[in-house]
Amino acid sequence: MITYKHTQFVPFIMNSSKYFILIVLISFISSCNTEDIQQNEETKTDSALIELSQEQMDLAEAELDQIKKEEFPEIVNSNGIFSVPPDGKASVSAYFEGYVKDVNILEGQKVVKGQVLFTIENPEYIKIQQNFLETKAQIKNLESAYKRQQILYKENISSEKNYLMAETDYLTAEAKYQSLYQQLKMMHINPDNLKAQKIQTVINVISPISGFITDMNINKGVFISPSDVAISIVNTNHLHLELSVYEKKLHNICKGQEVRFSLLDQKEKEYKAKIIIVGKRIDPEKRTINVHAHLENDSILDLFTVGMYIDAKIYVSNDSLPALPNEAIVELDGVPYALILDYYNNETRQYSFKTVKLKTGRKGEYFTEILNSKDFNPNAQFMTKGAFNLIKE
Repeated sequence: MITYKHTQFVPFIMNSSKYFILIVLISFISSCNTEDIQQNEETKTDSALIELSQEQMDLAEAELDQIKKEEFPEIVNSNGIFSVPPDGKASVSAYFEGYVKDVNILEGQKVVKGQVLFTIENPEYIKIQQNFLETKAQIKNLESAYKRQQILYKENISSEKNYLMAETDYLTAEAKYQSLYQQLKMMHINPDNLKAQKIQTVINVISPISGFITDMNINKGVFISPSDVAISIVNTNHLHLELSVYEKKLHNICKGQEVRFSLLDQKEKEYKAKIIIVGKRIDPEKRTINVHAHLENDSILDLFTVGMYIDAKIYVSNDSLPALPNEAIVELDGVPYALILDYYNNETRQYSFKTVKLKTGRKGEYFTEILNSKDFNPNAQFMTKGAFNLIKE
């Protein structure tokens, strides 16, 4: 068994303790120095400034501005066509069958209400005019005979039978006269001016509305009947947008909302309209509802026509939110950044910027909402143009 004297063992322990404490101190100091170096490096990275002269700012066409309130509209996308109200469309037919004699218009031509579109010819028109003139001549005698029998019957001079026969003959002739009178008016022949010497075989078909000829289904010599649509006319003075909106978006739509639309082949150009009517019937198959809108500027009506397809955006609400221009924001690894002015030296005309992180929200066509706008001084100046290359570098 090995033994140690107490006087020898104590110094060894004391010496060992000193070495241990020294090692711990060295390790602690080393650790602290490492943390200080890391913190200094991080501070240096966070506080790194981008220095630019006035000449460099001008060369880069850089611009400065503050975070400002901008409008962020909520939009419902839609599509549709140009249409007109029912009284703005007319399908022209001839009330009487006949052969087309003359056609006085061309497709696309503008016509006015009452204008002669084409003429039709039929010998049967002679019979209608003949019957009218004969009935007109007879009715005077029948009326006189009826009144005479009425007086004689009241004085018990004539029988009731004679009175009733005279009444029947007169009323029958009167009904026939009125019927022929209205037929002549539909033929655009003035019954009051009709004489035997003016009987005609040709009648005019006139335009019931003013507008443009959109369809022509006739030509000279063709036979048409009252059931045939000869010409279609559209009045574009009341041209409007007829949009289709899905029912799930219906609760957002109301009268007076702004609509911006473009033609399918001119996406870059937008026009404005306003909703005037929201339909009440949902299409059972498409689950859409019709929404009607009028152009804000009637002077551009001539640019459009019935049936044109359009893409439309309905602006259902507007929120005013703090924002920066889209060009001021640069994303790195999915994180949005911007350059904020740290200071400006009036003497040297030197700018100093630092990179700051942003929290962004809704993005519009030109601006992006800044959710953490309160983290910055209200007067802080951001580089709104030219920041992209500087942050990327």
